[in-house]
Amino acid sequence: MSITMVRHLLDKYHMDINRDNDDFRNFFHMASDKGTPLCSAILNRNLPVVIELLKRGASPEDPRGYPVSYAMKEDGFLPAVEPLLQAGADPTSALVRAVGYHNLNAAEMCLQSGADPKTALHKVLEREKARIERRGRADDSGMSKREIRAVQKTETMIEWLRRTIDGDADALS
Repeated sequence: MSITMVRHLLDKYHMDINRDNDDFRNFFHMASDKGTPLCSAILNRNLPVVIELLKRGASPEDPRGYPVSYAMKEDGFLPAVEPLLQAGADPTSALVRAVGYHNLNAAEMCLQSGADPKTALHKVLEREKARIERRGRADDSGMSKREIRAVQKTETMIEWLRRTIDGDADALS
């Protein structure tokens, strides 16, 4: 989707910029297009449209945190993180997501935008405690290699966050 198309849909048809709206969808192929127009722009790696939507009032957050999550996940779109943070996405919540996605670059962006690493660490540790409780044990028995790698990456990110709080963030960089 081009900026011109976005402007046309918003100006002429007064589309709700924050609604999960089928009118913004691309029905001609199976491109990623779920969520709000902003989510669709992030999933389709369209930075000019991301920026235009944010300038026009698109919310950088939704109750589920999808715009930030879509930008930070492994196959996400890192260039969208900074505009989302500048447009008002909560940097501490975004930092929690960055740690969960094992995305050091995004985590550093969140810190530069004012994220509170202590609050983020507390939330990450709560999430990890809940994960362990759901499993019923803390060891890695019964886990796939992929799950074990994910836990190890999370532990590495938690250690990085602790070092950041202690003033030694360069440990992983």
